Amino acid sequence: MSTIEASVLSILAFEVRQHSFAVDASLVLETKTYASYTRLPGSGGSLIGLANYRNTVLPLINPRSVLLGEGSSDYKGETFIVLEVGDTRLGIGIDRLVGVFTPADPTRFAYPSNMQSKLLKETILLDSGATVALLDTQALLETITHDLNN
Repeated sequence: MSTIEASVLSILAFEVRQHSFAVDASLVLETKTYASYTRLPGSGGSLIGLANYRNTVLPLINPRSVLLGEGSSDYKGETFIVLEVGDTRLGIGIDRLVGVFTPADPTRFAYPSNMQSKLLKETILLDSGATVALLDTQALLETITHDLNN
């Protein structure tokens, strides 16, 4: 594995089906519970619905489809991380929020190229010894945009 040059990074870690993921905490607006939202049948596996977020439309992303490649699994979660990537906001479903971390001296490795998801850019070893896969949020946005246009 090749080590990525370290930089100060705060991450928000979460789990989806007992797999650990993280996003850059500076992109997180909040975590939010949506007990109901407008489902979009036939929209493909990655987009599960739309919700009202502060009087704007928020696309809700199926984490099992996007991160684990489970196709169009029927995600029933209610907790979402609201991200702002550039000028776009989106919510990605999570099973469990782990916490916000700023590792003192994180070991960061390039994500193995033979792994399925192009949405994961690196693996971070936290001070606790746990590892999390860091999402490439720009690639996530591009994937969702592509899915919506097809």
